[in-house]
Amino acid sequence: MGLHILPNPHGQSYQRSMKKFFFLMLLSFSAYSSNLESWIEFQEKASWQKLLKNLSPAGANTGVVIASPQRVNPDYFFHWV
Repeated sequence: MGLHILPNPHGQSYQRSMKKFFFLMLLSFSAYSSNLESWIEFQEKASWQKLLKNLSPAGANTGVVIASPQRVNPDYFFHWV
């Protein structure tokens, strides 16, 4: 049973990107599938670290929640009012 992607208006490059995405997703899951609890613990720590980077970052007022700490290529450093 292989990965089957239906025809779409995005063309072949989109299909290749989706196949690559699914392959990498399966590969990362298979690395942890033998011990799901370890993966959950790892992912929780990584998620909290990423989340906390968006709270009161350098150059912003205390308490500000930003969309992303990334400032170039693309610049996602903004907040919602």
